[in-house]
Amino acid sequence: MNRLPPSLHWFQGLLLICGAFFVSVYQTGWALSEIGSWSLLVWGAVVLVGLLQAWLLYRLARAFPHKAGGTATYALELFRGRGRVLAFLSGWGYWVAWTPATVLNSYLCASLLESVLGTALEPVPLALGILALLYALNWFGLSRVVVSSYVLALLVFVPLGVLVWLAFQSVTPEKLALTLDFAQAPGWLSLLKWFFVIAWTGYGLEMISSVVAETRGDRARPMFAWASLWSVLAFVGIPLLLALLTDWDTLSSDPFASLRPLFVRHLGEGGALILTLFLVAALLYSALAILVPSTRTVYQMSRDGLLPPYFATVNRYGTPQGSLVLDLLLNAGLLLAFQARLVEILAVANVGYMLVFVLLPVAYALHEQRSGRRAGGLERALVAFLFVLNAAVLLLGGAAWGPFVFGAGWLLVLAGVPLYFLSLRWAGAARSSA
Repeated sequence: MNRLPPSLHWFQGLLLICGAFFVSVYQTGWALSEIGSWSLLVWGAVVLVGLLQAWLLYRLARAFPHKAGGTATYALELFRGRGRVLAFLSGWGYWVAWTPATVLNSYLCASLLESVLGTALEPVPLALGILALLYALNWFGLSRVVVSSYVLALLVFVPLGVLVWLAFQSVTPEKLALTLDFAQAPGWLSLLKWFFVIAWTGYGLEMISSVVAETRGDRARPMFAWASLWSVLAFVGIPLLLALLTDWDTLSSDPFASLRPLFVRHLGEGGALILTLFLVAALLYSALAILVPSTRTVYQMSRDGLLPPYFATVNRYGTPQGSLVLDLLLNAGLLLAFQARLVEILAVANVGYMLVFVLLPVAYALHEQRSGRRAGGLERALVAFLFVLNAAVLLLGGAAWGPFVFGAGWLLVLAGVPLYFLSLRWAGAARSSA
């Protein structure tokens, strides 16, 4: 059973998860600069698939409400015997996917502070300091994270409202027509390549499943419903806003520089400060949101016997401290290895994430079969569609990023397999001694 305390109101869980979308500010620029307006269609397609997957996850969350870590950890309930290694790959791939988001946000925040404030400190040591702050907040319990999220949400959503207001002030029909010009279509492989990376964020509403086990009462339905609505507004609306309001090439290299003239023109020099607060708070908010599911996944894997018992250790604040330490080590290593090559970090991480969603429809089908429920033809078609689509995105879209990035992603996924077999040996030895 789960030992994490059910300390969250369902709205607090939703608030935590809502912050995860802010990396989309940077992804939007990267995608617009390469495939132009078609990236907006990719965002829409990713969100639609995310909504379809949320239905499967909602049913699994209702079936296994005790599972901390959510999406990836349901696999253990369904892959048994020799198939347990698939459950391990699901959990480990999920952790490998979300953990680098913390270093990604920390480095972006450090770079922004360095450029805006003109500090002499290099981004890497500043990012390490931001990482230390984020992990300290998590160490002292989920309640501290929730309080921090309230403050950061205020700093984020007020300027976000300003951005929406600026859009109404600035956008003309001509600009809208130019932004939505789909005349020159990129190749299908380019679309899959960016679907692969955008899915890392656009599938993000699934993160709500990671805190269901720590939420008071049976509140899965409103949590999934509101997370789905937020997903549409955030992952369709924010990319469209940025495409309408900014120069795409500048956005891809420096979101602050691309948005600053707009804020200053309408709000004066104080607009630059508002924009700085918005981006810094957004990045910190996103990093905090993503730390929650990544640490809970490793915790649950350890509780399920897929990782050594150390990673199920919970400190006196109710935080899974063993998984928090593992998280910090991986993030620090990625920061030192990749530094400013941020899109590569994201693509490497997403190999594990897409593997989770290749296995999810299979796990769901096994659950329906074992529960004795006869699925309808439409539901079976949905399960098959999600499996084929996610497999194609993983194998073709992932490979489109090149052998080094794709290979590094698989290396990270498979690096945990020795820990899995070591856990099996320890469990066997413990049973023998008992």
